[in-house]
Amino acid sequence: MKKNLAKTLEARSFHILATAAGFLVSLLLVWKHYSSLNLPFCGAASCDVVLNSRWSVFLGAPLAVWGALMYGTLGILFIRYFKRSRKYQLSIVTLGFLVSVYLFLISLFEIGTICYYCTVSLIIISSLFGASFFLAAQKKSKDRLVGTVAGLAVIITMHSIAHEDNIFQKAADPQLQALATHLSERGATFYGASWCNACQAQKELFGSAASYLPYVECSPRGQNTPQSTICLLKKIKSYPTWLIDGKRYERILTVEVLEKLSRFNPETTDNTKN
Repeated sequence: MKKNLAKTLEARSFHILATAAGFLVSLLLVWKHYSSLNLPFCGAASCDVVLNSRWSVFLGAPLAVWGALMYGTLGILFIRYFKRSRKYQLSIVTLGFLVSVYLFLISLFEIGTICYYCTVSLIIISSLFGASFFLAAQKKSKDRLVGTVAGLAVIITMHSIAHEDNIFQKAADPQLQALATHLSERGATFYGASWCNACQAQKELFGSAASYLPYVECSPRGQNTPQSTICLLKKIKSYPTWLIDGKRYERILTVEVLEKLSRFNPETTDNTKN
């Protein structure tokens, strides 16, 4: 009896510490998202790229917020034990593990870089997932199955949203996509930085078609670091900066202005659609 009680207390302490660490990591990423906080080992070439990718937001909220909610919920379940807490714990841990593995694979093979803080979160949730097989009082395959089904549903939804082929996110506007493609073909270039709010506002004018813009990242290592070589050669001094037909524009340009400067004909897009 005493041995079982000691084992239960030890397991509970481990779970509480692990969820606290995961919650802290998630809070740091939430803070970075909303305040452009500079974190160690989290430059523009790693974390910023991942945290601003197509997979960085789920159903309107940053993934870091969802992570904080997950770890916070698990922490409450581990601290305030009640009859069905084990069921919820196993389901949530399984869901979180599957989604974290999926996002890690996306970082490696789709985005091409790794967010180290996200990797720490993966290690934490993996530890909780692995421990659930050894520290659980009894195996509850049904609870794991619920978490697995929920996790797969989230993964399918996230993948669908990222590839713009679902009802949760509007597909790229054909005219905006055509304009962005036209700008690239004309040799226009949009220079900016991942931490630049004005640059994000410029991209937001294009919505889902922003990925087609001829964008060049000038601050690959994060804020307050040397510019990339191409931006130094082009003498980029402020963000955003547009170079169109040899002329420089150091401000946000509206869609209408970009159409005029690049001599884009919207009617061409309409005729193509018809």
